[in-house]
Amino acid sequence: MKKTQKISLALFLSVYASSPLAQTNALEEVVVTATKRAQSLQDVPMAVNAFNADTIETAGINDAGDLAILTPALNINVNTNPFAARMVIRGVGTAQTDPALEPSVGLFIDGIYLGRTGLGMSDLTDIERIEVLQGPQGTLYGKNTNAGAISVITKKPSFEKSEGYIEASVGNYSMNKLTASISGPLTQNLAYRLSGNINQRDGYYDNSAGVDFNDADDWNIQGKLQWEPTESLSILLSGSRVERDTTCCGADAVQDEPVNNELVAQGLSPDSNDPYDYTCRACGHRFAWSLICCL
Repeated sequence: MKKTQKISLALFLSVYASSPLAQTNALEEVVVTATKRAQSLQDVPMAVNAFNADTIETAGINDAGDLAILTPALNINVNTNPFAARMVIRGVGTAQTDPALEPSVGLFIDGIYLGRTGLGMSDLTDIERIEVLQGPQGTLYGKNTNAGAISVITKKPSFEKSEGYIEASVGNYSMNKLTASISGPLTQNLAYRLSGNINQRDGYYDNSAGVDFNDADDWNIQGKLQWEPTESLSILLSGSRVERDTTCCGADAVQDEPVNNELVAQGLSPDSNDPYDYTCRACGHRFAWSLICCL
């Protein structure tokens, strides 16, 4: 009886291994370029978190700041303005309180280093893959990668057919967001890709001393032209522009009596000390806050 069970089990496993069910359950190979060449993720001798286009869309990753949700070792903090963003990998990073400071986590778009992390805080458009490399990466990526590197790879022009998409979103506080992309061949050896994004929203913290906080007025555009004269030669010309005009990052809190007295002395009304009324008394302007600001 035991012998019959073993034979039946072996027969079942052999049939299951060749069935479509077994093939659909197989793990898909993930190809990354973390080591400056295309390799299977299982063969890369470093800790890498890779996200493809489908994962990015499903998870709703809009900018580099959203990566921290899916990457346990990554922490991104934006406490004053996007251009002073602090990126930390495995607890290592620069105390980024000034946009002039050099970061410890390098940010790369299509292999091009961005000297300021705030440039990656804008909306990501037409992304093919994002790789988060943990640990020192100075050998391959140069300076400012002591803690790690974030590599964003965008989609290349399509030589096969014309394609494109448009995404539109609306929300409260007059939020409207538009993302579009178009790509296709110009000739047999020449193709283009053009994509862009507009993100606008009114501020949701009422500021009695000036403009409202936490609004958004950002846009970016990218263009690519790829020429492949032969099978072994490919030339890619790309350019992009990012514009950010936002009042970040307002918050409300309970103020002590000396603070309220100073507000009155400056001709402002005292704070209501209700941290949930979305109202603050701030003295400042875009990207600049005074001592008495909603903290």
